[in-house]
Amino acid sequence: MVLRSDKKIMPLLNAKEKIDDIGGIACKTCHEPHFWSAKIQKNALQSKPKTILSLGQTDNVEGSPLNSFLRTEGVKGTFCVDCHGMNALPKFKYFHDKEKVRDIVDYLQ
Repeated sequence: MVLRSDKKIMPLLNAKEKIDDIGGIACKTCHEPHFWSAKIQKNALQSKPKTILSLGQTDNVEGSPLNSFLRTEGVKGTFCVDCHGMNALPKFKYFHDKEKVRDIVDYLQ
């Protein structure tokens, strides 16, 4: 499936596997490994970019589907809502959890 998204917000990969505004979903579409949470990323990028370590986050932190290296704080305003509508939030929150969403939510909807 080919999608369109602002590559600064939710980057997609084109046919050459390069970040682009048009392309397919990859791990880096939803996850930013240099920032623990979208809120920290947003605040850091408004000034000078900072990594997790430079923000003083050196402890192992137990993550959740709502804060583990995600680029956005939710699905509002993302391309996810265009196709999934009301089901976009549970799919976003529990995408990697087989027991919580894979067998409950119909991904083809």
